[in-house]
Amino acid sequence: MLCKSCGKKLKENEKFCTTCGYYNDEGDDLTIEDDENINLDYDDIETSNDEQENSFNDDFPDNDEKEEDILFIEKQLKSGKKKSTKKVISNKIANLNKEKDILNVEETYDNELEPFIESYIGEDYRSIKNNLINVYALFFNWLYVLYRKLYITGIIGLGIIPILIYINPIYCLIYIGISMIVLGIFFNYYYQLICKIKVTKIVEKAEEEDSFTIKDICKKKGGVNVYFCLSIYTIILSISIFVFVKTQLVRPKKSLYWKENSENQANCISITKQSYKDFKKSNNDSNVEEAACRVVPGNPKQFQIIIYFSANDNYYTYYLADGEYLNNKNDTRNIELLEQKEKNMLLTEEEKIKLEEKRSIIEDYKEIIEKSLREDELIEKGKEISEKSNYKVSKEEILR
Repeated sequence: MLCKSCGKKLKENEKFCTTCGYYNDEGDDLTIEDDENINLDYDDIETSNDEQENSFNDDFPDNDEKEEDILFIEKQLKSGKKKSTKKVISNKIANLNKEKDILNVEETYDNELEPFIESYIGEDYRSIKNNLINVYALFFNWLYVLYRKLYITGIIGLGIIPILIYINPIYCLIYIGISMIVLGIFFNYYYQLICKIKVTKIVEKAEEEDSFTIKDICKKKGGVNVYFCLSIYTIILSISIFVFVKTQLVRPKKSLYWKENSENQANCISITKQSYKDFKKSNNDSNVEEAACRVVPGNPKQFQIIIYFSANDNYYTYYLADGEYLNNKNDTRNIELLEQKEKNMLLTEEEKIKLEEKRSIIEDYKEIIEKSLREDELIEKGKEISEKSNYKVSKEEILR
């Protein structure tokens, strides 16, 4: 008979080829019954399994499949149906045992690191390891992150707060709410991962030291830090408060027409001061109290200035700034005399016109002051107005 694989002539009743190890079954013309080179003792395979227990093979990831393969090989060996060569069977068992061992490598390594990680974390180790949600991280937020010596993470997390306050305080509130949820749920997992990385580095650097020394190093490097975290938290909190006060409380509310309004205000104050100086040249007995200025749109703009004086009797004077010209149009002096004549029905037509002009000056003054206050309230509330055109000018600004 000839071997079906290599063609070598076989002895009578031989099933295994002594050259290539091929198994020729009973239905073949040639059979082999014995092969000393292929004979594999089952006890030797078990010994091989023990020796290669810590090996690894990625070809057999499923534990159930692995156990079925071992049982199949054992069954074939015991039944005498040796369908594989010694080399194939040995490799198969070695690969299975390698995979079985690698599944325990990481777990074994973690078990070796666990005492050091426990020393690094401290007395809260069990709580952090076993609990899904960290209540302290949930409520104390980035302060707790700093407390656990995660300085870079904590400073970045807190540093975002002043930036968001500068942009919009509402964004800051949303950010804090999201941070509470995220830290509460994921802090324990994240913290354990960081601790494992740091402990691994400590162990590698102190590999020649005994376990007690390494635990002591981990304890000093890890744990918590109350004073440093409070210092960082206080600094960033102070910055946040300063930014909030500076950007939200102190800075003026800028409307859409902030630039134009600022120019109008500057022009009103400047022209009012010029009007007062012009009036004082011929009226030294009067004391200025305040003034009102109205901007009349046009090209060029006109400015109506009404200055309120106090002397023997209170009165108003009206100026009109039109382009490069500043003219004193009228004042309210002697208005009481005209009103008395009106009461006695002694006014002439010319005096009636003068009286109406004087009364209109007082009414315009009150109107400008009232509108100025209303426009200021709208701007303070952030309401957009077309343009601020009424201004109240204080005594200090006139005399400055």
